Amino acid sequence: LPNREEEAEAALRKAVELDPKYSFAWGNLGELLRRLPNREEEAEAALRKAVELEPTNSFAWGSLGELLRWRPNREEEAESALQKAVELKPEDAWAWKSLGALLWRLPNRQEAAEMAVRRAIEINPNDLWAWGNLGHFLAERPRRVEEAEAAFAKALEIDPKNARIWSSFGFFLACRAGQSGRAEAALRKSVELDADSTKTLRNLGVLLVCEGDNETEGARFIRRALQPDVNDPVSPTVATAILAACVRGSETSDELLSV
Repeated sequence: LPNREEEAEAALRKAVELDPKYSFAWGNLGELLRRLPNREEEAEAALRKAVELEPTNSFAWGSLGELLRWRPNREEEAESALQKAVELKPEDAWAWKSLGALLWRLPNRQEAAEMAVRRAIEINPNDLWAWGNLGHFLAERPRRVEEAEAAFAKALEIDPKNARIWSSFGFFLACRAGQSGRAEAALRKSVELDADSTKTLRNLGVLLVCEGDNETEGARFIRRALQPDVNDPVSPTVATAILAACVRGSETSDELLSV
């Protein structure tokens, strides 16, 4: 339940106090802490305790892998944990999806990443984020753009009100020749659903300015995305640099959209 994290943590800590060998309580505690800000070390300790007590606890292995894949220089440990999770529970779509996301960031592992996310989709065809990840993966591979668009379309079919997927789809279209109109529509839809996404505001602004059809509105979107921080003297400079680069010509758009 939302806003009940403190109660949940207290209950789980009581459970492991009463039974220090209760692997699944340690795993649930670790998963809870993993989702809380700045609790990574505590989360890792709890999850490692869970798999130490019960090496076949696939949930704890998957949660540990998901935690480690976001931490710098922990990719090998993350992969090992996620591989263990899917080995113990081959029907765990979440672990397959996480494994795919990890592998995609590693050198020369793109085929394995695609296989992993497709396995997640095979298990759960309505997994919104698995389809979204597949769209991202295919968009970056040569001659796979039609498949990428189909994957994004499937994600939007599952949840047509998901601002992040509309944003990703808009970015994908903006990087394709002749698709600026569709890209603008997708990014505007994302802003309509989530007016506070700085990445989407920036991408829409860059697109509008670089296309040259609506530079004033585009500049407003960019400034909204890059509101100067009074505590950061670099912030206004960054905003000015992006605006200046935009007006140099549309050839800069792909580079700026990926900033």
